Amino acid sequence: MQNFFFIRTGGKYIKLNLCELLYVEAQRNYLKVVTNKTSYFVLCRMKQMEDILPVSRFCRVHRSFIVSIEQICSFDTERVYYATNMFPLGDRYKEKLHQRITIVQNQARAIDEKTIFENYLNGAE
Repeated sequence: MQNFFFIRTGGKYIKLNLCELLYVEAQRNYLKVVTNKTSYFVLCRMKQMEDILPVSRFCRVHRSFIVSIEQICSFDTERVYYATNMFPLGDRYKEKLHQRITIVQNQARAIDEKTIFENYLNGAE
């Protein structure tokens, strides 16, 4: 697999390294391709770009945004956060994001309030 691809902009083809690509934003008939150096406008459909980018490194999080998974600092039920950017997280893309990243979480114990109160009365912690 190649670590780069070319985009056509301004009458020439420009090489984009995947490690430099931060995100892609749909803007009408064009895509704004943002790298750590500059931005480019490309006449391309979002689905086409989604198919080009490797799923191990990029994830579509909204109908208008594809983000670099490596750049994600945090996310919640509504947004994905980079160090300096914030992107909406669409309902239909949440599951896809969860499948592409590793999440370590606690196994919550199901203890009702009555059990907690009984433990408190019996001196248990």
